[in-house]
Amino acid sequence: MENVSEQQQQAPAEVPLKKYRAYTYDIHDETYAIEVRKYSLPDEFHTFTDRVMEEPRINRSALLDAIRDYNKAGLTALSAEFQDTAFNCRPYQVCVIC
Repeated sequence: MENVSEQQQQAPAEVPLKKYRAYTYDIHDETYAIEVRKYSLPDEFHTFTDRVMEEPRINRSALLDAIRDYNKAGLTALSAEFQDTAFNCRPYQVCVIC
């Protein structure tokens, strides 16, 4: 039996998940990303969130957490329109106007 080096015996380290990301995504997260990317945001927000807005899919709950944390940090204000869209856009929920 060959000697296996200690390094080969160790399991590979897990890559840590970036903040404001989800472990799993679905098709609605892609639709959500398309909607919320329509807004111009301060560079500070992109840096603060480690460029979450560049992801192909964005989890709604994670983005709302990012917005909350960003606002608490007292950085350049985000537009109310962006924040409202981030909160109200639910691609998985059919919008019906009566």
